[in-house]
Amino acid sequence: MSPWQFGRRAVAFASLLATAYLALLFVVVNSPRIRFPETNLWTNQTRKSMLGKPTVLMVRELGVARDLDILFTGSSHAYRTFDPRFFDTKNLRTFNMGTTGQTPVNTYFLMRDHFDQVRAPLVVIETYPDIFRLDGTFSSIDLIQNTAWSWSTVRMVLATKSLPALNALLFDALDLHRVPVDQIEPRLDPGDTYVGRGYVEKRSDVTWEQRAPTRSIAINHTQLRYLRRTIEWLRRRGSRVLCIVQPIPEPTRRAIKNYAEVSETIRATVTLAGAEYVDFNGMIDLTPGTDFYDYHHMRQSAVEKFLPVFYAELVARGLIPEPREAAGTTP
Repeated sequence: MSPWQFGRRAVAFASLLATAYLALLFVVVNSPRIRFPETNLWTNQTRKSMLGKPTVLMVRELGVARDLDILFTGSSHAYRTFDPRFFDTKNLRTFNMGTTGQTPVNTYFLMRDHFDQVRAPLVVIETYPDIFRLDGTFSSIDLIQNTAWSWSTVRMVLATKSLPALNALLFDALDLHRVPVDQIEPRLDPGDTYVGRGYVEKRSDVTWEQRAPTRSIAINHTQLRYLRRTIEWLRRRGSRVLCIVQPIPEPTRRAIKNYAEVSETIRATVTLAGAEYVDFNGMIDLTPGTDFYDYHHMRQSAVEKFLPVFYAELVARGLIPEPREAAGTTP
């Protein structure tokens, strides 16, 4: 058999296999009776469980947001930390583009889709170190389910090199019963209240797992590369960028055996890209259990203690104008 004949047969076989796979996915997606265990291949149950997460409420508001002073983005630490009501008292227009499990890969493509609309002169990226071990699968599935597709969505999934994310994309494309984004019914976690502008407040009496697993973080260098690309892309548009780590409990930091090393690697990446980096751990006294509802997310009580410290840091670094209190408002 000549190389030409072999190549033609290989292409024909691959095309047949792809067609058969898509046909199988079509049946699985649209049959309520077929269920498979969650693996790198089958993601239909996870895909459906993500429908209606806070992301769907955020993107609806993001569609009409304009002329911001500060845009926040990152993982759940972003959308549970940067309360727009605090910034209202400073007469600052803010929006929180944080999403569940958002990694720098996801951040980059979200920015490509939305930033030119909002045009914030300051972008704050939350960079919780544990996020840098992920490939962006979980966040990608969330975004596939709860946002309108774009070419950036496809590029994001390809950038993750994740089979579950790719399958979620294909499942969504083949779903005959896909609910339009503007008709998705929000489904928040227990104790959650969607305050608005992307911010989600957790009820003060909710408590989850408080003990952090002991581990070392193996950095996914794709995430570092996309963090650098995001910063450089934003700077070309005239924005300043601040990357931050919100306070987390001391036992959680100790449980990450290479926390200092990972933090320094992120800092070096951010600095090289031309942005600023602040790890707020050690800058504010917070109590595990009292100020955190699990081992890494702050309660509202901690948010209210943290944001004045954060705001003062912005002013000290010259990232926002000197304080300009809004009349007639309360924190």
